Amino acid sequence: MARRDRKASGGDSATLPRALRFSQRLAPLSERTLPWLPERTNQLAMGEAFARWPELWGMTPSGARFQGSRRALETAFPDEDVDRLLSEWVRARGRGMGACVNYLARWAKGRPSRLIRPTPEFGLPDGPCVFALLHYSIDPIVHLACMSAAPGRRVRCVNYPIQPEIEDDRELWLAGAEVPPEIAEMLLMVTDPRWVATGIDHLREGGAIFMALDAPFDAYRPAMATIPVGRAQLPLAPSVELFADVEDVQLVLAWPHPGPRGSWVLDVRQAASVDELAGLAGEWIESYQEHWAGLPFLAWRHDATVMRENVRRLRA
Repeated sequence: MARRDRKASGGDSATLPRALRFSQRLAPLSERTLPWLPERTNQLAMGEAFARWPELWGMTPSGARFQGSRRALETAFPDEDVDRLLSEWVRARGRGMGACVNYLARWAKGRPSRLIRPTPEFGLPDGPCVFALLHYSIDPIVHLACMSAAPGRRVRCVNYPIQPEIEDDRELWLAGAEVPPEIAEMLLMVTDPRWVATGIDHLREGGAIFMALDAPFDAYRPAMATIPVGRAQLPLAPSVELFADVEDVQLVLAWPHPGPRGSWVLDVRQAASVDELAGLAGEWIESYQEHWAGLPFLAWRHDATVMRENVRRLRA
């Protein structure tokens, strides 16, 4: 990836945790060396470091993401040991971050990776398609693997900007780098007031929309479907319902799951309706709860006013 001003990846670097700033300074060296070193060894070593010291990728006990995740667990699983669940979640996120850093370093240099493998049946349907994702512990690997498995498809990826004063994994992914032009052209930024209309036009032309079901980026209208998470209900991103109304559109959910020796298997599930899509998302979260990186959205999604105000501020 090409170099860029570090401030472009998020807020002022002075506001970031000291350990994260240290990781960001190491990013250029990592990009040069990791692609040529043994992938599995690096993945395990870096993953264990990030799991033990989550401050290296921006997770701190006082941070909004950590506190939001605790509130989410207390709401969804009131009868369980929240400290244990939170510890398991943070460690899984750290190991996922280690996998991301290694995968992205190899991807940027055109080096193959054995981290994630699509099943023989995996594929994007022909014609208009809403390819739904959750926030997974190994993002953005899932997005890139899905795109690689569908060469030639016209894809737009809904993107929510880094939020002021909220720690974000992308602060480390994008440290000192810029998004390649071929990926930047795919991004459909929610800071564009016409992003939903643009997405509908793209689908009508036979394209595919990649978007997260659990993101808190569009609550101008109430959600009609919800994702079950323990005893809680997470409102589905309302724009999915608008996209689903496009003629002949198909709904699918990316279904990554852990494989042997730290690898991941990439599969897909098709849904006949938005409600079924929400149900599938709930099944994935129930099966791989510690790998659901969207956990804090369960606490934030019900109060989307702040998120909308952030988007308005970033549009200015």
